Amino acid sequence: MKKRLIVIGASDLIEIATASCPGHEIAGYADLEARSGGGVPYLGTDDDVLADGGLADADFAVAIGDNGRRRRLVERLRRAGRQVVTVVHPSATVFASARLGEGVVVCPQAVVSADAVVGASSMVTYAAVVGHGVGTGAYCFLAPGAKLLGGVSLGDEVVVGANAVILPGLSVGHRSRISAGTVVTRPVPERTVVLLRQQTRNLSLEEE
Repeated sequence: MKKRLIVIGASDLIEIATASCPGHEIAGYADLEARSGGGVPYLGTDDDVLADGGLADADFAVAIGDNGRRRRLVERLRRAGRQVVTVVHPSATVFASARLGEGVVVCPQAVVSADAVVGASSMVTYAAVVGHGVGTGAYCFLAPGAKLLGGVSLGDEVVVGANAVILPGLSVGHRSRISAGTVVTRPVPERTVVLLRQQTRNLSLEEE
């Protein structure tokens, strides 16, 4: 008998989870508002689902683009004793020596290479590449086409924008953001925004 799975976040996760989790059946999805669910029932907001005692036996797949919101939701689910599953699309390549934390989502055409470690509840989106020996913290977000080359290290809650490239061996500190299309050529301190021309600015508390 298949276990029920509730999807929270982007509507495309419904199809990704359907293809990736043969031991589950999609019971419905939750989000801040109803979207196109491809025939999958809308169950309400995150709060609605967590308050529904009839769904206490369900597992969860979480693909919210906002790292902070994703972290807070996953922490609530874990405190409630809920299981957050790891989802890897069949078209993605995850090397046998790679390690994925609990709740990681790996989207179509992404690559997680040899000896790479992807931290819990991080998202490796479409065609993103996690190179050999790369390590990411928890709750990171790699946008489509992002590339972390060999030996790169990310802190927690880092955002790497679409088609950005981080050169080999560099580190990016906690909660930093790399803008789309940027080629990162030097280490990035925590709580820093790196803009396309390698300009940087510090994140304010209001932006976290």
